[in-house]
Amino acid sequence: MGHVDWRVEKSTEVCLVRWYDNKAVSLVLYYVSVGPKDTCRHWDSSEKKYVEIEWPAVFKEYNKYMGGVD
Repeated sequence: MGHVDWRVEKSTEVCLVRWYDNKAVSLVLYYVSVGPKDTCRHWDSSEKKYVEIEWPAVFKEYNKYMGGVD
């Protein structure tokens, strides 16, 4: 469950991160990279319960400042 892919443009150090879960979510970063992994609670519909999964910590930071709005 969950998969991450990233690319870095070396001359500008811009990083594109794509997280695949229920659908793809992409971020373009210039001040951080994929960085450390973190865990989050995720609803697993096949098991019908919340499970802990790993994801890039940068998405936690993104969610903190977005306030639930995309």
